[in-house]
Amino acid sequence: MGIGIYLKEKRTDKGLTLENVEKELKIKAALLDAAEKDDTNYFISLDNYEDITECYCAFLGLNKQALAAQDRVLRIREQRGIALEQSQAKTKEAVASVPVAAQPQPPQMRQPAPPPPSSSFHDTIEIESVSIESGMEEDHSVDMNDLLPALKIMKERQRVSVDMLEIHLGSYEKAKKVFAYLEANSFIAKPKGAYDWILNNEKINEYLKGAH
Repeated sequence: MGIGIYLKEKRTDKGLTLENVEKELKIKAALLDAAEKDDTNYFISLDNYEDITECYCAFLGLNKQALAAQDRVLRIREQRGIALEQSQAKTKEAVASVPVAAQPQPPQMRQPAPPPPSSSFHDTIEIESVSIESGMEEDHSVDMNDLLPALKIMKERQRVSVDMLEIHLGSYEKAKKVFAYLEANSFIAKPKGAYDWILNNEKINEYLKGAH
């Protein structure tokens, strides 16, 4: 499930046809239909898909970022077999059991991550080793058919996370394996004290060039 279902529901609730929206937005009905079906392959790039869906959401009065975030939560919970209702019930139960005096204080704003070093990827950077899950196997082999699209989306978005890989690979297990492979083979690194992963763009570009 993607945000397409929300687009279609909102459009039909407003009594609009794809042709009505095409007339207003000057975007072809075929593209609007593909957006409603979450058919990203119909577009020339993910950026092209994102631009059109953002325009479509704005026209219908939908918050695209909120819907996309909700969709990621639902996808991940479905992959892991965790119902949203179960999580909510557990959260309410846990909060109710905490004494008032022990209620957590609002979190302090965290400091922004330090900028990446200006030197080469491996020079002077003190790497923090991070595991996706405790007890993860040391075997970092990965299906190359999963690695290539992962590197392409990383290069396009200039960021990486397990959640992002899961959305594009369609599997939490695949995403974990690819992420572990990327870290083990220095495609990505996380400096100690930083919140974000750094991409080794030189190695990513070299790999993608050799894959053609």
